[in-house]
This record gives sequence, structure tokens and C-alpha cells, in this order.
Amino acid sequence: MITSKLLEIAIILCCLNSMASAKSVIIVNHSNSIMTMDLPTLKKIYRGKNKKFIGGGVAIPVDLAEGSIIRNEFYLTHLKKSADKMKAYWIKAIFSGSARQPEVFDNSAKVKDFVRSNKLAIGYIDSSDIDDTVKVIEIK
Repeated sequence: MITSKLLEIAIILCCLNSMASAKSVIIVNHSNSIMTMDLPTLKKIYRGKNKKFIGGGVAIPVDLAEGSIIRNEFYLTHLKKSADKMKAYWIKAIFSGSARQPEVFDNSAKVKDFVRSNKLAIGYIDSSDIDDTVKVIEIK
């Protein structure tokens, strides 16, 4: 009994540790000229209120799957909303026809592949998944 409780505690601590260390980064295609983006622009792109990058070009935002630790961190850090609030936002926006939800991918590898293949795409991944196939931009 005590052993199973200790195991439960260890699993919970591991999960909390992985959540604490999860950090999202914003990525674009290498051919995209932007190097930085202000937070209000990022929020508008991910809420479907702004469909263009500053300086032109249609922005195609992509999202990670529901329940992803990185998705939750991205929403809280960059969009200043919980995953539940964003879900409610999209239900309302889709129903009213005012915006279209970003395409959703299961993992960072699929997000990177889409962004690498689409010069107008913007996405986010875990900072530990950064490689040279995409460009990380700074959010100010």
C-alpha cells in the first residue's frame, strides 16, 4: 500500500517537473523574413483576428493537439488564456463564422514539417525540439 502511494507521488512529481520545464518557441519557415513579432500581433494571428504577418503575407497558424503540455504553456504564456478558454473562444468564433481555427497537429515534429513546407506558416513547438529545419522568432 505504501509502495503504491510512493509510486503515485513519484509519477505526479515527474509530471509536474515536465510541465515546469516545458517552454514553447514560435517558429516560421526559413524563407519568412520576419525575425521578431510583437505579442499583440501573435495573439491576433492565433485568434483569427489578423491573417497577415507585419509587412504582408498571409499567416497560416498551426496548433498542437488538445491536452499537449506545450499547447497549454503557449496559450497561457503568449495568448494569456487557458486551453479551456481558447476552446470556448473557438467554438463561438466558428459558430459565428468570424474566424477559422488553426490546423492541429499531434506533435512538434508534424508542426515543424508543416512549417518547413509552407513559407507562410507559423507555429510553436517545445524549445527542446528546435533544429535547423525551421526558424525561431523572438516575441517582444
